[in-house]
Amino acid sequence: MSTAAPNADPGRLPLKGFLAQARKDLMSLEETGVPRTLVVGNESADLDSICSAVLLAYLKSNPSSPSSPPSSRQNIYIPLCNLERGDLRVRRELIHVCQRAGFEVEDFLTLTELWESPLVLIEDGKKDRTEMDTRWILVDHNAMTGDLGRLFGGSVRGVVDHHVDEGLYVKECEEGEGRVLETVGSCASLVVETLRSDFNSESLAPEIAYLGLAPILVDTNALKSKDKTTDTDRGAVAFLEDLLRRHDIEDLDRKGHYEELREAKEDLDSLTVEEIVRKDYKEWDEGGLRLGMSTVVKPLSYLIQRSGSPSALLDATSSYIKSKNLDLFAIMTTSHGSGGFQRELLLEAGERGREAAERFCRGGGEGLKLVRWKGEGEGSVAMMEREGDEKAWRRVWVQGDTRKSRKQVAPMLRGALGRK
Repeated sequence: MSTAAPNADPGRLPLKGFLAQARKDLMSLEETGVPRTLVVGNESADLDSICSAVLLAYLKSNPSSPSSPPSSRQNIYIPLCNLERGDLRVRRELIHVCQRAGFEVEDFLTLTELWESPLVLIEDGKKDRTEMDTRWILVDHNAMTGDLGRLFGGSVRGVVDHHVDEGLYVKECEEGEGRVLETVGSCASLVVETLRSDFNSESLAPEIAYLGLAPILVDTNALKSKDKTTDTDRGAVAFLEDLLRRHDIEDLDRKGHYEELREAKEDLDSLTVEEIVRKDYKEWDEGGLRLGMSTVVKPLSYLIQRSGSPSALLDATSSYIKSKNLDLFAIMTTSHGSGGFQRELLLEAGERGREAAERFCRGGGEGLKLVRWKGEGEGSVAMMEREGDEKAWRRVWVQGDTRKSRKQVAPMLRGALGRK
């Protein structure tokens, strides 16, 4: 297996050293006069979000003296994974990238460290921010949610994203770190495109190329996806592959690298059903209601098999809905079968979310070409939808328009929540 070569620029810390310094900066009580700028991806904490946050923080950090004491540095950028530390283990593809790049997944900073830092005060289980000054840059999303949004939403000063524009933080970003929103295959492509003019490929170590290439290849199917791949993605890959060539690294088997990442991402056998559901999960509050969405890279039949039965799977989803206090919950699956690429959609509503779910059915079925799921064996559809259960509202479909991912389906569900 290839690992990163020694760092190219002696004036810049290697990535592992940079992450260690970022940890010290996060946990430091010292008031420096230079605000700490935290760079965070979205709450699904997928490969694109994590790699983009680390890339942006690393490339924006002062290249001349990154290991200087905080008081003598002009900028302090701290990359943060938007998940708890215990959830790093479920991201097998991230572990694969770390092995290639020559560092450990344990080197990353997570919400666990943030809650333990001087930036946050926890009393009686309630989180509050302290008076320490921070700024935030959002990557792979443009609306801060959850506890982060409640505590630090007013401190957002930059955005780099490729999702639907929520129209937030416009003035703050103009006066701060900038606001870059563009429809591309991978947010990592935008990070590379935005910052590469400040660096030449000779000044960066190969580890940066591995960190940037991985999410772009995964999100664009190694640049083969006609629906997702853009010139920005192609340009970023060309720049990063050139970086590897300049360091005499010849294993540029793009297809092979992509297949390794895809296999790691789809390896769910060591995870529990709950871990599978929360591995790629996002959440929104809309119209006083809460929506949660999970993307799973296996078909529903796999989840049923892992659960033991359709009923056991629905018991697990109901428990998850209750733990997250959700009004509407969706699982979107992706898989490759004999008929080619396939998407499925399971939608479950609580009492408060049922009306919104019905609105989605009336307005979304045609656009997504939803067809009722045929099930796995006699009676499985009725069992999955729990027909006759007045307290349960569930629908299960095969999604005919496979071009529409969560990026397109989530706004439709959010729109149904917001309409009355």
